[in-house]
Amino acid sequence: MTILQRQHMLSLVCVERQKKIAQIKIPERKDYVLVAGYLLEQQLREYIMEQYAEDVWELHFSYGKQGKPYLAEYPEVYFNMSHSGSYVAIAIGTVCLGVDVEVNSRNALAVAKRCFHEREYQELLCYKEEPKLLERHFKQYWSMKEAYIKYKGEGLQIPLSSFLVLPEEKRIAGQDKLAFYCDKLNDGCVSLCYEVEGDPKVHYNIQVCAKLL
Repeated sequence: MTILQRQHMLSLVCVERQKKIAQIKIPERKDYVLVAGYLLEQQLREYIMEQYAEDVWELHFSYGKQGKPYLAEYPEVYFNMSHSGSYVAIAIGTVCLGVDVEVNSRNALAVAKRCFHEREYQELLCYKEEPKLLERHFKQYWSMKEAYIKYKGEGLQIPLSSFLVLPEEKRIAGQDKLAFYCDKLNDGCVSLCYEVEGDPKVHYNIQVCAKLL
């Protein structure tokens, strides 16, 4: 990213985000956070224009107890963002939601044994002799769990082992009011958790951040 591109992008994000970016010491990390924030705010402005016919120049974010952002001026606009590696995933809709993208490699079985529900760990053990399949399935479990936690907005207060995700059914055991949309990436997985009651309208988008840098 050139200096002019960075300055232009910075001018288009809220002041609070500008301050947050200024505190980041690693240049590459700074640029990824900037691009992710820019994409989120750009899509929120477009969504607000479509839904309310209002041209919003600067967004004002408020935060829940565990830091989940929301727009106090638009309480019916729900949104969430996740970035991992070079991907940025953004979801916006009319119902509470959470999104997570996962591309980072981990020690799958060790993490699953320590953090996951016992049934999830046992299912992952079936792929012990197939490392690529193991990693792919692990990332799906992980992204679904993180998307649910982000949907709840309670952070790490919810242990990953306290609920069971069912990837093939795209749901959480015992949570009939929630559903998932899951998508496989070349090197990871993205999951969107959202409420299905009423007439939910959810817009989901994922972009490769590296192409914008």
